[in-house]
Amino acid sequence: MHTVIILLDKAGSRFIPIWIGAHEGEQIAVGLRNFATTRPLTYSFVGKILEATRAKVAEVRVESLKDETFYGVARLQIGQTTQEIDARSSDALALAPQVGCPIYVTGKVFEKAGVPMANLEASLGPDIQGIDSLLKGLEIKIQSRLARLNDIQAEKD
Repeated sequence: MHTVIILLDKAGSRFIPIWIGAHEGEQIAVGLRNFATTRPLTYSFVGKILEATRAKVAEVRVESLKDETFYGVARLQIGQTTQEIDARSSDALALAPQVGCPIYVTGKVFEKAGVPMANLEASLGPDIQGIDSLLKGLEIKIQSRLARLNDIQAEKD
């Protein structure tokens, strides 16, 4: 199963669909919806490590597109020092909601991969569900997993 992330240009006239793995998609949904989890999930954990080292993710960017693969960058700020870290675009996108940083796409990526909004439904295919439906299904799945974890923890206690 895959998830599609839709990134819009400033004007809202074009979008870029980025297909990512189900795990990263779930992590993004959890971050965007602020789901409470009993244990930190991967990108929340990474965010806490960065926070503990006083590093701040200033932004993430979809930097380039090569051979149908999107490349990402996370720009970290530690005091007055800024450093850009190469990242899979899916990892950068999944980290952003956890740390509350903006997501940008370079102009050259929009030039190569931008699709007019009028073509949104056709670009995603006939089997795409609405985001609310996807998120509701994910919320049910997460609540079920949390209930199982709570049951396991209760058995241990």
